[in-house]
Amino acid sequence: MAIVPQRILMSRMAVAWPPLAVLILAMLIVTAHILALASGKCDTQSEETGSVVTAYVTEISLTTEVPPESYIWTLGVAVTWIAFLCPTLVLLHAMLWQMKCGFVHGIFLALSEALFLVATLALLGLATITNKGTVLEETLVQIPDGHDIHHLFANTFFLASYFQGGSFLISQCFRWKHATPLERRSFRWKVLVLFFVALSVSGVIPFLLIEALPPLRSTPKIRSLNRRGLTQRLVVLGMMIF
Repeated sequence: MAIVPQRILMSRMAVAWPPLAVLILAMLIVTAHILALASGKCDTQSEETGSVVTAYVTEISLTTEVPPESYIWTLGVAVTWIAFLCPTLVLLHAMLWQMKCGFVHGIFLALSEALFLVATLALLGLATITNKGTVLEETLVQIPDGHDIHHLFANTFFLASYFQGGSFLISQCFRWKHATPLERRSFRWKVLVLFFVALSVSGVIPFLLIEALPPLRSTPKIRSLNRRGLTQRLVVLGMMIF
């Protein structure tokens, strides 16, 4: 609790930390994506016709792996982690443990809190070590097995986020009888978000979007790249809303 003074935790600005963190991360993702598209880093040659085709919605890692996108992504995530995500974790701890809870309820709260910390650390790790296995600049710092380390961080981030959402919903179930109307609406909203994430992971929503937008399926390779990118970005969107 000493990380953030009590007077700051109780300030009106404290409630803005979580949405600000989400907004900044979303802006970083969109900015890097637009720059990668504009510079042709999402273009590839069609194996069928030999013409240049564009994968409009690739995975986030592919649009943040080299400069200048890697500069924006890595430095932006690092600043956001220090300035907003860390204080958010302290704020959540202060709020969640104010309520009375039983032993089992407390276990799920603690698990949810721990998984949130793991997910944010993994986010910092995957943003620091890019998909190319480098820190910021490909030609200056090459990390042995960096590509595998990046994917380890990415897998840890997604798994921790999935289980954090589930454990937090379970912890809310223990308070259902004593929950306020706002807490019950929050619970229902989170269930809908998890349903949205499930439809994204299963491929249902990406499939419908690709079928509805012909440029996303111009070639089999482009279709595959966009399918993976849509799945990842929709899941990340769901996590941000959650």
